Amino acid sequence: MNAVKELTGTSYAAANQLVERLVTIGVLREMTGQSRNRRFRYDTYIRLFDEPGVDSEGAGA
Repeated sequence: MNAVKELTGTSYAAANQLVERLVTIGVLREMTGQSRNRRFRYDTYIRLFDEPGVDSEGAGA
């Protein structure tokens, strides 16, 4: 969340609300399953780099 906070110039709470809203509308997806040190991904962007036979996590088929 600190990266979003710095990028947007907002408070931690505002950055967290922004990310949660992006998750709610399906733009971002939380990928760690943790409540702290979470990581998010923008699946639409990640899919641009998908190759046949390789999943979006980078492991071979």
